[in-house]
Amino acid sequence: MKPSLGFGVREDSGVENGSEISSYYDPLISKVITWGQNRTEALNRMKGVLDEYELFGVETNIAFCQWLVSHPKFQSGEFDTHFIAKHFIKERDLTIPDNIIELAILASMSHLNNGLNVRNDVHSVPVQQTTWKEKRKEHLR
Repeated sequence: MKPSLGFGVREDSGVENGSEISSYYDPLISKVITWGQNRTEALNRMKGVLDEYELFGVETNIAFCQWLVSHPKFQSGEFDTHFIAKHFIKERDLTIPDNIIELAILASMSHLNNGLNVRNDVHSVPVQQTTWKEKRKEHLR
């Protein structure tokens, strides 16, 4: 887990790099707060943080948050409690282009097969196989 922190950015989290998040985890793993001299500055900071945020192994709402802070009506402050229902279509707004998926797969394969770091500024952390899905199923029975 690696948020991009700096001036005007705060992150509240109960986990750190290498933490195991069990099947009983709180869905709020991390909360990012940005501020600025005005709404535009705060939203621009948030866009930057979301673009660089790295969290692996669990499903996140980062893509949704990126969509939200980039929406012109949200940026201008023209929103209400029906904003998401009126403007958000998951299949349209959160689709990852095929070429990005292919690049991610190739980079992962290269990293796993050759032991290469895809990014020099990130230390490799061994991936441990967990049985959280099986344990979750046991508790649901």
